[in-house]
Parts: sequence; structure tokens; C-alpha cells
Amino acid sequence: MKIAGTYRLPGAPEQVWELLNDPERLAKCLPGCERFVKGEGKLELTEKQGQTEVRYTGEAQIGGMIAAIGQRMIEGAARKMIQQFFESAAAQLQTPARKAGGGR
Repeated sequence: MKIAGTYRLPGAPEQVWELLNDPERLAKCLPGCERFVKGEGKLELTEKQGQTEVRYTGEAQIGGMIAAIGQRMIEGAARKMIQQFFESAAAQLQTPARKAGGGR
């Protein structure tokens, strides 16, 4: 399944990159991260008016419970999960760093 899109997140590209490379924070953004998903993708971060536009492309192979739903429903479920991911990431980026990092 191919996925692609753009989403604008609050914060500078450096802040977004930090979030995307922090396994603990990233896991909080991934709804249903216990599902088996194998794939690869590309992210492009661009600063736009004080925010970061994330352009993503990728291809995924999905297994587990979500694969049992059926191919037509997988794409809709994937779009919803991507939306939830970016909404959660935006919420984390708007939280002060001391709270987001768990008091580090």
C-alpha cells in the first residue's frame, strides 16, 4: 500500500525532527503501534510561516488484526491513523518541553 501526503506541525523543523527521532515520544503518537507494519518511507521537513510542513511518502506491508479487515478498508484505516499521528505530534509539540520529556 502506498501512502503520501502533507501535514503542517507547530514548531521549527529542528523540533519536529527531534520528536520524530525520540522513540518514547514517537510511540505516544502512534495509535495501535502494536500492529505489525513493515515498510519504508521518506519525510521532507520544510519551514513555512513559523511551522513545519511534513511531506511524507512511503509504502507499507500490513499484517495482524488490521490486515484481516480487508484491503479496501486498510487504506481508510491508514489515513485515519496518519491523521491521529499528526494530531498527537502537534499536541506534543505545543506542550512545554519539560512536560513532553517526562521531566527530563
